[in-house]
Amino acid sequence: MLYNDKTQLLVPQHITKWGVLTSFLILASSFVVYKYKYYLLTGVSLCLFLTSIIHWYKMTAFGVIKILDALFAALTLGLITFYYIDEFKPEYKKIWYYTLAILVAVFVFNWIITYFQIMRENPYIKCQQQYNYFSLEYTKPNTKPRELCYYYVTFIHLFFVHIIPSAVLMYCIIKSH
Repeated sequence: MLYNDKTQLLVPQHITKWGVLTSFLILASSFVVYKYKYYLLTGVSLCLFLTSIIHWYKMTAFGVIKILDALFAALTLGLITFYYIDEFKPEYKKIWYYTLAILVAVFVFNWIITYFQIMRENPYIKCQQQYNYFSLEYTKPNTKPRELCYYYVTFIHLFFVHIIPSAVLMYCIIKSH
């Protein structure tokens, strides 16, 4: 059965608090882009920061905030990649493109893992007894494998989608000016 309770938390708050904290890197990058007068990117980044804080505070599988957060994330990445990229020196453009490729690949892979291990309960699939991040087996709620799954999918997301892109963006902008 597909996870369909829109009000139930997808990941417990004692883990998603780290998403709230790493969202402040998005705020930091919005200060940097403001300093270099990228005002449109500043506005979109601030919206991304706000939706990220709200989304990570109580993360559900579906909902308006999740959609807005994804929309502002896509807008932010799109503005950097297609509108402001010519402001970067060539070597920093390349760094940004590599970062973006890694971000997208890890995001998609991690979402697939999240879907199979947390959201897609199937009574015909044997549940994991020992946790393996690379498995597509469902993890039963309130078990050690599920708790480990929460930590792995959250921290992989935060590292590759919050921390690295924010740091690389700030680095590329500062070094290009």
